[in-house]
Amino acid sequence: MLKVRYKIWLESEGGVSIGEGGIALLRAIDEAKSIRAAAEKLGVSYTFAWNYIRRLERGLGCKLVVGVRGGREGGGAELTEDARHLLTLFEEAKAAVDGIVVKLNSRSLA
Repeated sequence: MLKVRYKIWLESEGGVSIGEGGIALLRAIDEAKSIRAAAEKLGVSYTFAWNYIRRLERGLGCKLVVGVRGGREGGGAELTEDARHLLTLFEEAKAAVDGIVVKLNSRSLA
């Protein structure tokens, strides 16, 4: 049986794109409140995660992650409103396409 499969990514006019991996990184940063912890969770290096975020920020022309000064527990990282908007847009696009794909896959394709 054939099934419809797809990948979604968001792309700027300048060609900067973010897909499932980048979205997973932003979500992990949001949960862990730390780029280092997010990178460890996803099995990538801190340097890779840091450079990826910076490349996105330069390409999109906005901050996605900001550092938070430490207190007793040290510093951390938080997503900006622009990053949250990016997550919402990605999730809405994915949900819309998921609905279409479910309908298509409910048909019998040989």
